[in-house]
Amino acid sequence: MSIGAVQSDQVSLLANSTSVVFQIVKAEVGKKSMKLSVLFDLPETLKDRLVHSDVDRLSIPTFDVDPATGKTRMLHAYLYKPKNPLPKGKELVMIESFYGGNNRYNTEYQIFNAAGITVLSPSPRGSAGFGRDFAAMNDKDLGGNEIIDIIYCADYISKKLDVPAERIGVFGMSHGGYATMRLMTFPGEVNGNKAHFKFGFGIETAGFCDIIYQHTHSNIPDWTALEAGDLVKDAAKLIDRSSLYHAEKLTGPLLLLHGNHDNRVDIEGSRLMDRKLTHLNLPHRYVEFEGLGHGIKGVDNNRKFYYECFRFLDEIENKGLSKVL
Repeated sequence: MSIGAVQSDQVSLLANSTSVVFQIVKAEVGKKSMKLSVLFDLPETLKDRLVHSDVDRLSIPTFDVDPATGKTRMLHAYLYKPKNPLPKGKELVMIESFYGGNNRYNTEYQIFNAAGITVLSPSPRGSAGFGRDFAAMNDKDLGGNEIIDIIYCADYISKKLDVPAERIGVFGMSHGGYATMRLMTFPGEVNGNKAHFKFGFGIETAGFCDIIYQHTHSNIPDWTALEAGDLVKDAAKLIDRSSLYHAEKLTGPLLLLHGNHDNRVDIEGSRLMDRKLTHLNLPHRYVEFEGLGHGIKGVDNNRKFYYECFRFLDEIENKGLSKVL
């Protein structure tokens, strides 16, 4: 919620959550209690067109011990279950690779839900919303333990929903685009921790496949210095954590989407992977957005984005996810 108007002991709040698009809530604040009432909500007919999921909150165990509890570290996640899911044996699950786990209405998730696709939105270490220490856990460790977190989430949801890995994909934008490619080409071990999950497909948007190239061609080089480390002292580590140099390990078809006016993550972040996968003859598609900066903005660009996403999913489904490679 965010605060709107304040008058005497009454506060207007603007509300939004995983399954609430928009509400105005009145809060009457007393010394020991607060009474909430909804002043404005969307019509039910409109909500039916905008909300296509039932949402569960999950706690998912990962690989290490949380020193604060002395127990296995638990990761927060939301599971967006489509109201009209794809039939058994045809189901698809998509996992956001980074920037997930937020308690807010997400248009992208709802569009996938409307198509019958289940979405898992986890918060790996480095995510905001769980304190400064948790947000800083992947500083100087980009491509490290937060990747293991997502692999553990994928294995957990595969077992929970009884959906095989070949029908589980990963997606993300920017840092999430990097994480998507890293997850799909992960060599099996980082920081002495071993993990494996054979993602069936991936969709990356505006991501980078080479950390050093990203640092030297971005308008926020301080970000890579914070997240990844020293480009000279840590060069060998950064190369090893760049998916470009593990492209031959690609576990399934990959869709790459990028705007050619992106100064946050240079378009070569996707073009380099496109050329490498083409050279290796591995299944992928590269789509470039003319004149677009960082992210997908504008009605026409969003229409093209989802057209390409669903065309990609339809094609790999028709060919058989397990037979593409």
